[in-house]
Amino acid sequence: MSQREGLSWNGRERNYAYWNMGDSFADASMASGLGHADDSRVVCVTDWDRDGRLDLWVRNRTAPGLRFLRNTMGKAGSWVSFELVGATCHPEAIGAVVEVTAGGRTLRRRVYAGEGYLGGSSRRLHFGLADAAEIDSVRVFWPDGVEEELASVKPGHLHRIVQGVGSGMPLETAATSPFDGRPPAHITSNGESETRVPVLDKLPYASLSLPTFEGEPKTVRDFAGLPLLVYVWGSWEEHATDGLTKIADAMGALRGVEVFPLSIDGVREDEATQYFLSKSGLAERGGRADRRTKVAIEVALFELLGAYPDLPLPLGILFDPEGQIAMLYVGDVDPEDVRKDSLALLENQGRAGERWASELTGGRWVERGPERDLKMMLGVFEKYRFPNLASDLRTAIEARKSGD
Repeated sequence: MSQREGLSWNGRERNYAYWNMGDSFADASMASGLGHADDSRVVCVTDWDRDGRLDLWVRNRTAPGLRFLRNTMGKAGSWVSFELVGATCHPEAIGAVVEVTAGGRTLRRRVYAGEGYLGGSSRRLHFGLADAAEIDSVRVFWPDGVEEELASVKPGHLHRIVQGVGSGMPLETAATSPFDGRPPAHITSNGESETRVPVLDKLPYASLSLPTFEGEPKTVRDFAGLPLLVYVWGSWEEHATDGLTKIADAMGALRGVEVFPLSIDGVREDEATQYFLSKSGLAERGGRADRRTKVAIEVALFELLGAYPDLPLPLGILFDPEGQIAMLYVGDVDPEDVRKDSLALLENQGRAGERWASELTGGRWVERGPERDLKMMLGVFEKYRFPNLASDLRTAIEARKSGD
């Protein structure tokens, strides 16, 4: 339900934060600034700017996917942090316990492998020491049973403790936070939604049928070797008909890109369809989608965008030279974006890892990109008798099994 219908068991509940009063807890959600109406999954605790005050990263299921909450609650008191390195145990010292005695109190912290869902806190162990000017003792209980006691550990530092060395190595800490003196940056929205949607794991769709106004229907495969823009439009949508003219005016800049206007008008709107194609200068191109082509496009959009209320128009579908869906333009198709994206596809044709559209997103995958599960779509096409699209997916699944 949460993935396909946009629902959540607790998506509209505010986050809560409670202040430990010793013998009871007080609701400090709004006073602390943590009471966001987010669909949150985990709070990760870390001293992000190394100023001795613990900051929070909050991971959400929905937007904003990540919140950074910097601790600005006055000057930090006395504190000390440790980063443990195992030698004869786990290298990250999972399960180790550090015991710190200072100011008449003894505090203990344990290194955990992970905490929470979709994220985890830092494995560095942070101790707040109130106003203690010195640390009396530090003991480390390593997970393989070895115990060590460290001497001359100074507060106000992050120390790296290597098992068996017997002393801590202070790491560099910030005299002041790098955020100090910088006003918060407020992100403002221009009210416009993002229309350019890269397909991170390209979708093989070379057998998609493209009906023409005259003669036999084409397929995406018929345009192999060049990028193909399928421009999905309807005569009742003014923004979509205006977009036809924008595409036609940019045909010179789009040299090397195949353009196929695909109307989703019914047969009864044929006169309006031909009028707008002639008006834009694209009368010799494109066709009208039949029911099966519409279904195939809907299935692809459901896979790539998830559940959505209606088919957004205009819709641009950019295929790479191998017939894979590489980019969607949802609600607006900017010819300049199409030109740049098509050029990137051509320049990266045949390179290793081409399946993952890093040429359209920037950056690179350190190993492999995201893996799309094509089996559900394959089942749909087999059930409703789309043998050619089913064959595309079957071929892709077999190729990916072999490590392509």
